[in-house]
Order: sequence, then structure tokens, then C-alpha cells
Amino acid sequence: RDRSLQLSLSHLFPDLAQGGLHLHAQNLIEVAVGIGINVYQAKEDFPPELQEKAISLAMASNQHVDRMTLLDAILEQLQKNCTLLETQGFAPVRKQWIAQSAIIGREVSVQQHGIPLYTGIAEDIAIDGSLLVRTVDGLQTVTAADVSLRSQNGDYAF
Repeated sequence: RDRSLQLSLSHLFPDLAQGGLHLHAQNLIEVAVGIGINVYQAKEDFPPELQEKAISLAMASNQHVDRMTLLDAILEQLQKNCTLLETQGFAPVRKQWIAQSAIIGREVSVQQHGIPLYTGIAEDIAIDGSLLVRTVDGLQTVTAADVSLRSQNGDYAF
């Protein structure tokens, strides 16, 4: 476990336990969320082990992407979704999420800590926000994992 993350969060969340973050939704007022977006990188900018797996917006769109314009768009959409969530609850956010999802109805690979767990078809977003994936063993509920359109060998499944 990343102890630095636990230490930096411990002053914000006194219920942070040694074994991990234990929060109760009814007590949660704020949360910090981070994302990483590869914007300008070319294939050769990635480490050799990632060059066949990683992608950037410039590579995907074949266009220049202004980072501030991108940030403005992300923050604007995040604010709209937060307002929608606060005023109408999760149902309309979920409906929009499903409608715009790139993975619903497609084969996905699910991994945790770099260990492949299973592949299956992403079927739905549950009312609690978890992803529902249909595998050969039945319907799996994914609450925390790396979910990718890449196959187990790392190829993109576009």
C-alpha cells in the first residue's frame, strides 16, 4: 500500500486505518480526485514497455489539443455533473454515463494491481456506480479495478 497516500490523507480523514482507507459515505464531505491524461506525447515519448500500449490525445486525434481548453472542458462538465447529482440524484448522471460510455456492450479486461482477473462484456452501470461485467462465470460487479478495452495481451480492442 502507498503509505504516503495514507499519511497525506490521515489529517483529512481521521478514520483512515492502517490497512487502508475506510470511509463512510454519509460522513464524506469532500474527496480529492486525480486523473492523468496524456495530451501531447508521441509514441517514442513513452517508455519502451508502454509504446505499444499507451496513447495520447494527440496520437488519437491527430490534432493539437490545448491543455487549458481541455482542462476548462473537463472542469465545466464535472461541475455540471456535480450540480445534476446534487439536485436530481445519481439516476440522471447514471443515464448520461451509460449513454456516453465507450465500454458498455464491449469486451473489457479487468485487472487489479496489474494482475488480470477476467475478461467479459461490460453490460451496465449499477445504481451504486459499479460496473457490471458479464463473464463466463456470470455477472461480476466491479467497484475498484483497472478496466480496459485492451485484451489480456495489451492490444487495444477498438
